[in-house]
Amino acid sequence: MSMELRYAGEFLSKGGTAWRCEILQEADLPFDEVGELAFPAGEPLILEWPERSKEEPLCGSTATLTVISPGDRTYADLYTVKPGTIRLDVYRAGVLYWSGCLDPEFYEEPYDRGSGYDVTLTFSDFGILDRIRCGLEGMPTLESYFQAALSASGLNYVRIRRLISTQFPDGSPLELEDIKVRSDNFIDEDGNGSSWAEVLSGILQPLALRMVQSEGEIVLYDLNAAAGEDPDEIEWDGTGSSMGTDRVYNRIVVTFSPYGDKNLSTGDMEYTDTHGPEWTNLGIYKSDVLYNGQPPEDPNEAPECYSFYPDYGEGHDSENIDFTAFVSKEAASGVTKSSFPWWFRTEPVLGGSEAEGVAWGFRVGHASSRDGGVGTRVIGQDPGGHQQLDVVTTRRVWLPPFRSTGTGRRWLRLRLEMMCDFRYNPFSESSENNDGDIQEAMTQVANLLIVPVSLTLYDSETGGSAVGHWTNREITVYGRDAERYSDLTGAWEDGASEFGDAWLMYCDPSSTDSLMTGSGIGGWKCNRQNFGIADILGWAKTHGSGWKLSESFGRMLDGQFIEYPEGGGWLELKVMSGVYAYSVNPELILVLGGKSDTFNMTISQTACGRVGMYDHIRWLLYKIPELSVVKGWTGNEGDGDGDVEFSGVLNPDARDDLSIDTICGTLDSPSPAAKGAYVQASDGMQLRELRRAGVTDRPEQLLIGTLYSQYAERMTTLTGVVRTGHGQPKTFTDAAQEDSVKFIALSERQDCISDCSEVKFCELRPDEYEGKV
Repeated sequence: MSMELRYAGEFLSKGGTAWRCEILQEADLPFDEVGELAFPAGEPLILEWPERSKEEPLCGSTATLTVISPGDRTYADLYTVKPGTIRLDVYRAGVLYWSGCLDPEFYEEPYDRGSGYDVTLTFSDFGILDRIRCGLEGMPTLESYFQAALSASGLNYVRIRRLISTQFPDGSPLELEDIKVRSDNFIDEDGNGSSWAEVLSGILQPLALRMVQSEGEIVLYDLNAAAGEDPDEIEWDGTGSSMGTDRVYNRIVVTFSPYGDKNLSTGDMEYTDTHGPEWTNLGIYKSDVLYNGQPPEDPNEAPECYSFYPDYGEGHDSENIDFTAFVSKEAASGVTKSSFPWWFRTEPVLGGSEAEGVAWGFRVGHASSRDGGVGTRVIGQDPGGHQQLDVVTTRRVWLPPFRSTGTGRRWLRLRLEMMCDFRYNPFSESSENNDGDIQEAMTQVANLLIVPVSLTLYDSETGGSAVGHWTNREITVYGRDAERYSDLTGAWEDGASEFGDAWLMYCDPSSTDSLMTGSGIGGWKCNRQNFGIADILGWAKTHGSGWKLSESFGRMLDGQFIEYPEGGGWLELKVMSGVYAYSVNPELILVLGGKSDTFNMTISQTACGRVGMYDHIRWLLYKIPELSVVKGWTGNEGDGDGDVEFSGVLNPDARDDLSIDTICGTLDSPSPAAKGAYVQASDGMQLRELRRAGVTDRPEQLLIGTLYSQYAERMTTLTGVVRTGHGQPKTFTDAAQEDSVKFIALSERQDCISDCSEVKFCELRPDEYEGKV
């Protein structure tokens, strides 16, 4: 849809200036008729820029349009539409002067007359940005945020004018396209996105930038640049002007909240297909469209779901359902999956647990035994199949370049919860009717499981070239001393990843006496640090079951710890298909279905396992992987989550302090976890310093310096009625003041029909500091 003209009207000011007001509305086609606006003789149009403090970045304005209603409730329908769909464009002498969208919250008109009464319509230029949430993803440039916010505002403007004095340390001008910031910096703990007004304030304020609409332009400026402009002289209209002083501050404190979060990929997803307790008694034989309970009128409307009992011997009683598994090809998640796996959600009823993720496959039906079957696979395929497919792929996340040394070392922690289980009900104890025999046998056999993954660094958020990948292939194949954790982090190598470069390991960390008593299967298990299989198998061959893990290894946090890549980049994680099983005792033979199967596997094999074992797997589920940045292997979260404070004394004799809280900015040292840190678009390094008025310092210190120049001393204010045309960020001189004293408008109320404005001016000075204050 486009904005189409719905109403229009003109009036002449007392000085003979022609004003035209056009009301446009979103529509598929032009309106058949354009209604004519009739104006009262008093104040048909008032434009107002309320007073904003000099540290405020958004200097919004409003238009109050008063029209005469030709009939009963002629304009009432304008207030029934959503914000942003109706816009007012104001033209002065044929040139666009002001634009803004209707605020539909307030409407009032006389109820005792049928026509000929005044109706007031209120419009705002930046007000709508409080109602619209930012939807950008990844790490856009500040220019992208700025342009997207302007687009969301729906404003009409002639051009964007930039009046910016800030530079990079090398003297090149500050351009918004040269700085980036992560979009998840503008999402709160509940997953709600910030409004565009909050985003604009967040990206502009630390750079001392202000945004205002003035005479058909969107102006982006800083006070130091405005102070360097050639001034006009104030044209007073009348004798009611007055002089005063602006506020001063004792101390200023700028607090930067970097919104540090160790989690790069949180493992969250939302199962968006139909699910819930009301469906749990319908999923017994969904594949046969038979229901234990009242089915819907149209069976096709039922979700794909399967219910399970505490064990198979309990019978098909709808009041004894333990949990229900829902499956779908649709879900909302921060990851993508290949076409083969399904999204799943388990819904607890009497037992079980709630979980969501990707299902490679599971089975329903009668319990298995050494002489029986394993039920029917309702989704997925044989988990032992090995097509080297991608199970899930995470959205790429940005890792800034960071040299990790000494106490500043950082690691990536990769967690993937997986369920590889042989029981009919993986949430119940093993029993005769819950595949207890096969589960017990496999627990003894599958001491170690390894799962192939891929971690690749790219040079762009989408597409692009692979610049590096992580590998622990040699550790996995040849092993390392499990007492030396530092040898188990793998290495970063150039180029793209190949299948087999990286592996996650699953085992029982409590089996510190001997791995013979523990297993990597059974219920939800999280991967542990991969210590390799060769040493374990070799020890078992030579010493029997005497090999054991150290107790400290057993107490170590779960997950795979990976040294942070110094060069940074866009990191993409893939979990790939296949589960490799290993027994500590390579000679252990288990007879399954009359077959003798050896579980001494090697990495070089192309199959994921022997037929006997994988024929009996009932469940192979994956939760969404979690990737985080940590300081160490003891659970310390990534840095960048504490506030950074900057301060300076402006005037020790003043009473009040000024506090500013920012959500974007800079840090003392780079932090991969800091979402709000400015990032240089050129090299991906976190921004540290800028230059303004000959001083190179942190942006927050430059902001303090700018405000020091405005608030350290009493500045003169002038208030009165002036001739129209005193929009920000123009500067002015006054005949009664020294020529060197410049003023800027803090507020303005413009009465368009009288060609005059009531304005409050304040003395403006350029940045006058020489470093930290």
